[in-house]
Amino acid sequence: MFSGDVVFVIILAAIFLFIIALLLLLRRTISGYREGVEDAQKK
Repeated sequence: MFSGDVVFVIILAAIFLFIIALLLLLRRTISGYREGVEDAQKK
């Protein structure tokens, strides 16, 4: 059986990876949005 500490570390790692994935997704969305706005202004 896992000890409480191991489960806690696994949960922390999962949350950490989830936050990183969200930040990458947000950054990609924001940069794509900015490019779309710039394209609209050029036209």
